[in-house]
Amino acid sequence: MVQLEDTTRSSPRRCLNVPTHVMQFCHLMTVKVRRENMRLRSFSVTFLRLLCSVLVAGGMAVSEFPSLALADSPKEYQVKAAFLYHFVQFAEWPEQAFSDPDMRIRICVYGDDPFAGYLVKRFMGKVLHSRQFIIQPRVSALDIESCHVLFMNRQIDASQQDIRRALQRSRALTVGESEDFLEFGGMIQFYRVENNIRFAVNPDALDQKQLHLSSKLLRLARIVKSK
Repeated sequence: MVQLEDTTRSSPRRCLNVPTHVMQFCHLMTVKVRRENMRLRSFSVTFLRLLCSVLVAGGMAVSEFPSLALADSPKEYQVKAAFLYHFVQFAEWPEQAFSDPDMRIRICVYGDDPFAGYLVKRFMGKVLHSRQFIIQPRVSALDIESCHVLFMNRQIDASQQDIRRALQRSRALTVGESEDFLEFGGMIQFYRVENNIRFAVNPDALDQKQLHLSSKLLRLARIVKSK
């Protein structure tokens, strides 16, 4: 545990017990923000500060990574877009995922797009390893093979054969919302505990596609195995 001193003016000075992994995550994200420098907009810094303040204040366990209790609120998908952006920062694709050095990173949404423009705003103008991003909403099953990140909303049933085949064909980092998304081959799933949005990861699905997520990110996730 790490001791943090609470310097809030409205209350006496006191120390908070903060898990070491929480401090490591906040430090890691701070380094990411500094590396991005002026390319990051103020929302990145605001999101990071707010997220870390919640983690620190709550002393959250590794498996209890919160998303500010925004489920079903107008800002739910604004927060999820920010999560997707940060997931990408900690992801590594195999070389064959990019056919040329200038190929852009494709962020795709399969089915209905619930983000209402938040993905475009979140990724617009950003660069990762010299690659720009392109947002492709409402892609079809035939188009997903060109995606690097593939989001499926909660209305997509991952147990259906056509969806399972689409997941098997895809080389993308797949992110979904349905309850059985990970069990049927998805990689990252948003889920809820009460009104909080958290995330789980299926490392088997990542390994099958030779995708890699930072161990520091995995320590913040609930781990689920494929069926």
